[in-house]
Amino acid sequence: MMITRACQLCCRVTWVLLVVACSGTSRQSSGAERPADAMSDRDGVTLERGRCRGGCTPYRVTLQDDGRVVFALLDAKTQRVDSVDPVAVSTLLDAMRSGGFNALDTAYVHGAGSCGDYAMDAPVGVLTLRGAGRTHSVRYDHGCAALPRALFRWSMAADSIARTQRWLPSSTGVSR
Repeated sequence: MMITRACQLCCRVTWVLLVVACSGTSRQSSGAERPADAMSDRDGVTLERGRCRGGCTPYRVTLQDDGRVVFALLDAKTQRVDSVDPVAVSTLLDAMRSGGFNALDTAYVHGAGSCGDYAMDAPVGVLTLRGAGRTHSVRYDHGCAALPRALFRWSMAADSIARTQRWLPSSTGVSR
């Protein structure tokens, strides 16, 4: 039963990535900088990535169910706004809900019982799912051996759908 559920989740995440790669409906805005605004009440997912010793750029990206993407560097008071295919966002939201995101612990960080063995100097992130009047956030450290792999995949899918790499300073290299 657990293997079947994992296979279903993997297929959904793969489908999301294929939709994003093949979609011609994704529009790129002019990329104009705008003042940061409050988080929307719409269903969606927010991914926040923190610093690490290796020069990771801290940022936050929010994907809303209508396809709106809001990206902000955490050290700056500006943001980038764009839109992507809402089907890709909805597919990710469905995969997170059906994959048990809301049942995950709220923290997989050094010192938390859910972390397991720990490797230093890995970035910390926060993944938040909003929907159906509920918000659930999970703070996680990539150095935790017991970090659920699905959490990593959902974070990577959010980055991929939003195409966050295009907004990161070039000195950071490849996306985390």
